[in-house]
Amino acid sequence: MLALKTVDAMGAVQWLRRFLERGLRAVFGTRRMGLKLSVLALALLIAISSVTTRMFRVDADAAIEATVQRAVVSSFPSFLSQVEKRPGDLVNAGDVLAQLDVEELQLDRIRLQGEKEKLIKEYRATLAQRDRSKVRVLEAQRAQTQAQIDLIDAQIERASLRAPIDGVVISGDLFQALGKPVDRGELLFEVASLADYRLVLTIDEKDIGWVQQGSQGQLRLRSMAERTFPFVVTAVTPVSEAGQGANVFRVEASLDQLPASLRPGMGGVAKIDVEPRAVGWIWTRSFVNWVRMQ
Repeated sequence: MLALKTVDAMGAVQWLRRFLERGLRAVFGTRRMGLKLSVLALALLIAISSVTTRMFRVDADAAIEATVQRAVVSSFPSFLSQVEKRPGDLVNAGDVLAQLDVEELQLDRIRLQGEKEKLIKEYRATLAQRDRSKVRVLEAQRAQTQAQIDLIDAQIERASLRAPIDGVVISGDLFQALGKPVDRGELLFEVASLADYRLVLTIDEKDIGWVQQGSQGQLRLRSMAERTFPFVVTAVTPVSEAGQGANVFRVEASLDQLPASLRPGMGGVAKIDVEPRAVGWIWTRSFVNWVRMQ
């Protein structure tokens, strides 16, 4: 009650002056100095991060892929009888990668060759008898038998699985699969060219809007962590894929530098340059987006 009477008796100017004095003493006084310094440091940090800018970058997982890649498949059902190459081996076009078993094919060829010779003898005897109708039948049978022999010869030739291009074997570790049955069209090896590469980036859907064709960035590979490689985005796939806990987009880029030690399958981390932004905005961007989504 006494305090209220004192305030009533005090003029407005005096009351305002007294209020400001108390406020200044609370701010600049010695009481609760730790709290005041913390608040001051936070305010200073906010101010600096609001006016300081740096390049805003989008992070992405990266992998090296060969621009040209070829598959080697089995052309007929058989068994693996020999394996010459494994993933990581360098090959030239025409090098034998593996050999399929041709024992059954060779037996069939011997049988068909015997049938062909028998038809030839019968054909000559019929030709001497001037039986034209039977001659035509024997000619057709001989041609059919020869076609079967030619097919077997082609299969025996394709039993040697050869590298279609110069490059490196990237899949097909079959050394422990000798004797394994293989079906027609079964993928056995993949060979990637070393002449040209492309960079494949996996970008989270929340960041894909910042990436566009022509964007530049830096790549750091796990196997060459001491170096960075510049790249340029060449294509942004408009279709998302299911990633680990989130949808991701596939983005392709070209590398400006191609070291001799580069190999398909190498992975690393890429950072795509977007635009200069305030440091505070960069630090809080993910949290602010999360709050908005919630």
